Amino acid sequence: MNVRRRHASKLGRWGHATAFHARRAGLWLCLGLLSSVTLADWSALELPGTPEGPARKMALTQTADGHRLEVFRGEQGAVYGDLVLPPGLQRFSETLCPTFQVDKRRPKSLDEDREGCQLDGQRARFPLGTVEEARIVSPILVQLMYGSTVVFRYQLQHVGYAEATFSLQGSRQALAEAIGPEVTVSAR
Repeated sequence: MNVRRRHASKLGRWGHATAFHARRAGLWLCLGLLSSVTLADWSALELPGTPEGPARKMALTQTADGHRLEVFRGEQGAVYGDLVLPPGLQRFSETLCPTFQVDKRRPKSLDEDREGCQLDGQRARFPLGTVEEARIVSPILVQLMYGSTVVFRYQLQHVGYAEATFSLQGSRQALAEAIGPEVTVSAR
């Protein structure tokens, strides 16, 4: 009888330890899922209309330190990207557009296509192409839709360089919704 009690007692402890470890593993799994959702948090938002223009959609993602990448379709089908610095004292250099690198591809300047970028304090706006007849030719958009990560490197106004890395997981759906689900995106 003592043997049974000891055995039952051990089973009880094992059962308790197993439940404890299962709860602990479940907690880590939940935390892991939350962090991966946060890292891959691309969403499409509807911006309300203003007296100057109609409502429009924007695809958006943000890093943990507050850098934002926004893509939207403006007037006459023009599609733009905005790299936005986190709130604080940092500002873009007024003379040098940021560079971007998707995965292991060659880094490129945002003004490489000679269309330029607009630097305005904490925001760098760059053209991505124009939608014409439900089609946009934009190698950058294709890379943003089908890549894994994009790194933006930029010069600060006063001193130094910095970079921001964005996950591209989930970007394809958000970008398609912001540009227009009927629009075909191609590299050439």
